[in-house]
Amino acid sequence: MEVKRKIFLVQGYHHCHIGSALQEYLKGLGEYSVESIDMYDIEPERIGFGEADIVILTMGVEPEKGWRHPEIFYEIHEKLAYHTAFIAKACHVKQFIYLSTTDVY
Repeated sequence: MEVKRKIFLVQGYHHCHIGSALQEYLKGLGEYSVESIDMYDIEPERIGFGEADIVILTMGVEPEKGWRHPEIFYEIHEKLAYHTAFIAKACHVKQFIYLSTTDVY
C-alpha cells in the first residue's frame, strides 16, 4: 500500500475559492491526502500540524481592502502567516507554502 503525503490546506478570509480549487486538484492527483482547515475562527496553536508533510496557507485580504485597512492587512499577511509558519516548523512540517494575494512564498 502506497503512503500518501499529508497536506494541510489552511484557508480563510478571501482565498477560500483558491484553496478549494487547489484541494480538488491535489486530491485528483492521487498522491496526496489533503485536509482542509478553516482558520477564520481558530488560532494556529489549536491545529495539530504534527501529521502534515506539507502545510499550504491560502488566506489573505485583498490588496485594495488592505490599503484601506492596513492594520487588517498586516494582521493577516504578516503576523498570522508568520505565526502559522512558526508553529508548522515547530511541528516538524517539511514544507510550508504561503499563497498570499500577491505572490507565492
